[in-house]
Amino acid sequence: AVDGDSSEIYPDGTVITHTATPNEHYNFVAWEGDGEIDGNQIKVTMDDDKTITARFAQKPRFSLSLAESPYGSISATPAAETYEQGEKVTLTVEPNEGVRFVRWSGDAVGATSSIQITMDGDKTVSAIFGYELTIIPSECGVIEGATSGDVFEIGESVNLTAIPNDGCEFFAFGGDASGSTPSTTIKMDGPRTAMAYFKDANGRVYTEWGYSNVVKVAGVKRCVLAFTQVGKQHTFTLPSNVKELD
Repeated sequence: AVDGDSSEIYPDGTVITHTATPNEHYNFVAWEGDGEIDGNQIKVTMDDDKTITARFAQKPRFSLSLAESPYGSISATPAAETYEQGEKVTLTVEPNEGVRFVRWSGDAVGATSSIQITMDGDKTVSAIFGYELTIIPSECGVIEGATSGDVFEIGESVNLTAIPNDGCEFFAFGGDASGSTPSTTIKMDGPRTAMAYFKDANGRVYTEWGYSNVVKVAGVKRCVLAFTQVGKQHTFTLPSNVKELD
């Protein structure tokens, strides 16, 4: 549609302005004719017979490709094979059980599970998934390099360092972490748990359950745990890479 003065005959020298307004599903393309053009407006000086034409074109349609993943799925609302230029589409990600959503990739950005994109071209969108790392606390030291509950991309390697408190020393890593040196790397190819065993000045090894006294039983390195909070004794095998116990 063209808005403006609808008169067909104008006095010599009259300046008229017309505005091109596209209907729904159409874009304004260009003006044709003798006039001063500014975007979708044209200013015409009537010093002779003039003809002007506004050109419109149907809005293009674009495709949206959602990458498949074994770790979760992406849905689009509304769901369609193609979308009109400028159409808004809501994307929602659903990770599988035990998996966490990390971020969007491709032609979508953000880290919230539901986002809205504008279809201004063909788009490809994927979701990056990860696993949660749980850090078990200890009374005798901390693990640095991650915070319990952090989510890391699948396959990512996380560097962890055990820092003993004053009066304690590092003993060994446990859970899904291993090693008898204070630094280790854990690969996030599943939900992972990391803990560190620390030894205090009395030779007690602190775990997530409490502290224990380290003993040798028939040449096998084992640890008898005295749990003050439950009043029971439990036994667990120390990591195989621990060569010596005080």
